[in-house]
Amino acid sequence: KGTAGWAEAEVFVGEDGRYQARITEFVQGAPGHPGSADEEPGDEEEDFTNPELDVPPALEGAALDDVSKPDGSDLLGDVPLQIAVELARVPVTAQQVVGLRTGQVLELSRGPGEPVELSVNGKVVARGELVELEGQLGVRIITLAS
Repeated sequence: KGTAGWAEAEVFVGEDGRYQARITEFVQGAPGHPGSADEEPGDEEEDFTNPELDVPPALEGAALDDVSKPDGSDLLGDVPLQIAVELARVPVTAQQVVGLRTGQVLELSRGPGEPVELSVNGKVVARGELVELEGQLGVRIITLAS
């Protein structure tokens, strides 16, 4: 089994017009980056429900009866999620990963204007284009996944 770790990087457009990532922090041997979709086995949240709890028949299922949308989509409104924006995947060897250093620049083989993928829990939900918003990087949604 390999060693877990994560890296943070600054993204910029290089002189050749392609996106590049400069590694700003690399932590080897640490658990996955906070908020990542990759979790180790056993990280599942514990179920605190008690099947032996006595619920009066008048209240049983009451919460489900109050749902205003038949598909239950309004129940998801408070569920915290993170959207991951993927610029590129860079194929590397294990030796190259071990050799990563702060300040190193990785070629992303992607030019400005090429679509990026937006995913939630590893599932692509949309594609978009990078835009600048008051000096910050943003993503304009182009298409939604069907």
